[in-house]
Amino acid sequence: MTTIDSSPDTSGDSTIGRLLAADVDWLTSSDHKKIGRMFVGAGLLGLLATIVTNLLIAIERVDGGAAAFDSDSWAQLLGTQRVGLVFAVLLPLAMAMCVALVPLQVGARSIVFPRLAFAGFWMWLGGAIVTVVALVNNGGSLGGDSDMVDLFIVGLGLMALGLLASAGSVATTILTTRAPGMTMRRVPPSTGSALVFSLGIVLVMPVFVGTLTYL
Repeated sequence: MTTIDSSPDTSGDSTIGRLLAADVDWLTSSDHKKIGRMFVGAGLLGLLATIVTNLLIAIERVDGGAAAFDSDSWAQLLGTQRVGLVFAVLLPLAMAMCVALVPLQVGARSIVFPRLAFAGFWMWLGGAIVTVVALVNNGGSLGGDSDMVDLFIVGLGLMALGLLASAGSVATTILTTRAPGMTMRRVPPSTGSALVFSLGIVLVMPVFVGTLTYL
């Protein structure tokens, strides 16, 4: 082949290959910024689902005539609203900010135990999916299907363990990998808030998981 010959057209294959490689990189990355973005994306999806649930509840309450949902469906909507707002929106979005920003604020090269934070995200996401499946099949806290109620408890436990893993990684990063000369008095206020949040998760979630195990 001379210098003016055109190379074979492999743009299609290379584009597909690059897309697949990018997807695999995101799904297996231990980069704290990517983990934080995945938490944000999943948390926003949870926010959208919670908004839809609240709209359905509002429609039911506004309609003064015949009920739009039976008693089982109404109980699952209320359970979805409560669980979704806390475990699918507030906690993952707060965790996303902690995982993505804390290493940058304390001058660390990366988050401590990045694989633990990565595993925490997937445990939380898997638990969220299991919880949704249980709620759809009448298995919430007021559910009538005992098997789905057990599945609902398992889903909550997975979400709690995932948040616990990520919170432990964040707290350890703040306490052990600060830049030289950065004492706890010199860390940004948001980092101090992240430490309080992470330690709160570390203290509360084991008790929560123990209670679920008892149930």
